Amino acid sequence: MARRRRRVNFAMDIAPVNLIDLVLILLIFFITTTTFLNIKLIELALPSAEGEVMESDKKPLVISIDREGTLFVDKEELCFDALPELLKARHQHNPKLEVVIAADAKSRHESFVKAVSAVKNEDIGRIGIITDTPNEEK
Repeated sequence: MARRRRRVNFAMDIAPVNLIDLVLILLIFFITTTTFLNIKLIELALPSAEGEVMESDKKPLVISIDREGTLFVDKEELCFDALPELLKARHQHNPKLEVVIAADAKSRHESFVKAVSAVKNEDIGRIGIITDTPNEEK
C-alpha cells in the first residue's frame, strides 16, 4: 500500500503590530534627527511695495539685513567691512552674478545703503530688492 504524503500548508502571517512598531521607531528617528539640524532662518519683517518680480534661472546671492542691522550673506553672518571683498571674489568667479537684498522694515536705512553701495561698487549688473506684496485690504 502506498503511503500518501500529507501536504503541509504554511500560512505566512505578517503581524501588523511589528510593522507599527517599526514605523513608530522610524518616525521617532526622523523627528529627533531633524530637530538637531541647525537651520538658520533670518526673521525679517519686509516692507511692502509694488513692483515687478525678478525672474532668473540662476540662484542669486542673497544679502539680508535684520532689525539690529546685522548683515547676512546667504544666511551666514558677515560684517560690512568684509562685504566688498566677498562680492569681488564672487563676481570674479561668476561675472553674471545676481544679487538680491532683503532688509527688515525696522532696520536702519544706513545699513541698506551700505549694502547697495558695496554691490554697485563691484559693478554687479542685476540687483533686486526683496519686499512683501502690499495688502489689498485697507
